[in-house]
Amino acid sequence: MMEQMPAPRPQTGSSEQKPPNNDKKGTSRGPRFLEACFKTCSRLLREGNRRQLLLRNASGRTVLRLPLTATALIALFLLWRVPILLILAVLIALALRVQMAIYREENVEDSNGVST
Repeated sequence: MMEQMPAPRPQTGSSEQKPPNNDKKGTSRGPRFLEACFKTCSRLLREGNRRQLLLRNASGRTVLRLPLTATALIALFLLWRVPILLILAVLIALALRVQMAIYREENVEDSNGVST
């Protein structure tokens, strides 16, 4: 014969310990995390705007000059909405032997007038 297992007892919650409430004023990490994310994004945008993408034709004449941030946003948008257009643009650039270069501007002043 098989023995029957006793039915589990419902827990009332008094035996469980609850974690301490850390919602006191000034202990939340949320605002500090958001502030750190904002600072990081701002720094990356400044760095991206300091770098530029140059497209030159076969004779060396500059055809297009864009900040790297704008280039990345355009590429992501095309990849998201119209990927075939992005593929065609790359193939046309390869067929026309367009030279691509990324360069960084030195000693550019930021919005606060500080030279970096």
